[in-house]
Amino acid sequence: MGRMFQCFAVVFLLLLLVQSTAFAHHPYSPKRHIQSTHYNSVDEYFCVETENSSSWSQNDAYIEVRDILFADGGWDGLANNRIYFIGQGSDSNCSDLTSAEEEETTFRYYIEDNTNSTVTCDSDSTTSRFSCVRRYGSIKQSDGHTHYTYGAAYIRSRDLTNGGSHTINHETGHLLGLIDGGPSMGSTCTKSIMHSKAYGCSTNYAQPTADDLDSVDTEARGD
Repeated sequence: MGRMFQCFAVVFLLLLLVQSTAFAHHPYSPKRHIQSTHYNSVDEYFCVETENSSSWSQNDAYIEVRDILFADGGWDGLANNRIYFIGQGSDSNCSDLTSAEEEETTFRYYIEDNTNSTVTCDSDSTTSRFSCVRRYGSIKQSDGHTHYTYGAAYIRSRDLTNGGSHTINHETGHLLGLIDGGPSMGSTCTKSIMHSKAYGCSTNYAQPTADDLDSVDTEARGD
């Protein structure tokens, strides 16, 4: 009986270890995400900017980003519609928004040939090798995590052209509170939009997985 109990305990601990490893990239610790995702009464307005892209028109880029965000199995509608994306339209760059529109636009996508043109995504190169996100208007919470009033994803033009679904969903995952994962980040290549070839995994998933959606749903329902 004692040996059986020891075996059961070892198996149970292994299961816990596997589970914790699988979810090691969910979420940031301490948490950091766009504040609006907590509220049913505040929608996630988004805009698209192509002023610094030579290969994407504003209309085409807006439609591409919109279709990715609204794709089946995506983020839109999570947590009882706490996450509810609404586009500002294909006629205006993010920089063309009125003050009122800008205030409500919590997700902003900047398509750029060189993501160092307005923000440093890759400080080691004059021509950035990466797309990235930046968060603005930090509001520190009492438990140590951080809310942000809005976030911006700086997307290389070629990343939107080649594998745009992965790139947009990956960077949106960051704004929704998920962290990168993969061998170079100290975790395994479990199925996730956040685990990509850039971090040593063999696959770039095009859409968020059930684990990703569950993690963001939990974030949105929390504080």
